[in-house]
Amino acid sequence: MPKHLKTLGAVAHALVFILASSAPQRSIAQELIEVADFGPDPGNLRMFVHQAPAHFDSSAARPLVVVLHGCGQTAQGFAEHSGWNELADREGFRVIYPQQRTGNNVSRCFNWFQEKDITRGSGEVASINSMVLYAVNNWNIDSTRIHIMGASAGAAMAVAAGACYPEVFATVASFAGGPYKCALSAVAALREMSNPSPLEPAERAALITSGKGKSEAQDYPRVVIMHGLRDHTVDPDNALALVDQWTAAHGIDNVADTIDTAFLDHPNVERSVYADGSGESPVVLYSFTDLGHVLPIDPGEGPAEGGRAGTFFVDHVVHSTYIIAREFGLLD
Repeated sequence: MPKHLKTLGAVAHALVFILASSAPQRSIAQELIEVADFGPDPGNLRMFVHQAPAHFDSSAARPLVVVLHGCGQTAQGFAEHSGWNELADREGFRVIYPQQRTGNNVSRCFNWFQEKDITRGSGEVASINSMVLYAVNNWNIDSTRIHIMGASAGAAMAVAAGACYPEVFATVASFAGGPYKCALSAVAALREMSNPSPLEPAERAALITSGKGKSEAQDYPRVVIMHGLRDHTVDPDNALALVDQWTAAHGIDNVADTIDTAFLDHPNVERSVYADGSGESPVVLYSFTDLGHVLPIDPGEGPAEGGRAGTFFVDHVVHSTYIIAREFGLLD
């Protein structure tokens, strides 16, 4: 393996957006199937899908969710803990899970800090777009309801995908991620994670514009930002930098129009909405006051419960996957 990849991976493993998972016993609902030939793959990624249950009506166009894991994880591990498959079976949407290869990054982090991988038509974002096109061409997908979410390194890559392909994704959800093109090297990534650069909102928005490619006529995706305020791996100021970047891209200010300090009656979850002139909410921020660099899940059988506890998947008062699915408009 080239020396620079080993070095990059080692830095990423130690310091860049680390999320890991344990490996509980699998159920049929959580098993994933790999699609070996999904089309152009310039980023050399793997594609896994959740097989739709038998009760799915194939004649109805379905929403699609793309789920990106964090460093050290696999698609299967993320599916087992996050609860996305169970929600998909219940609510009737499809899920695909891109997976990083250790040949690209020895810690299996998505390379959100390499320009070739976060440029439209190139690298990993182009591979993710190919997976979406495969789903659209082979399943009955509602092309107006394609969403992408990620955790940590996956969150930063989800933001990059939304910046590069705004005509594809209706919504981007970032959990413990950072702004698009905030870093273009592992060293810069390290710096930005702990102390984001003091850029003006317009400067951050210009970084998105540079990734928009040929899609100038397209709207930007809606962005849902989530971050734990006790995160010591990715400073919570990265969430505010994301707010600055995407509110400016949408042409609105970065002052919240409404703040719910106890979302769904949970005093440790704050939801801030940044609205536009038409009353829509292009940017939403969730702050978890007592949460570190982990994903909150809430195991159980209730409609707002799900997921499975494990390393960096913490049994909490709320189920983050449920909240994201709600923001994606996927819940009946």
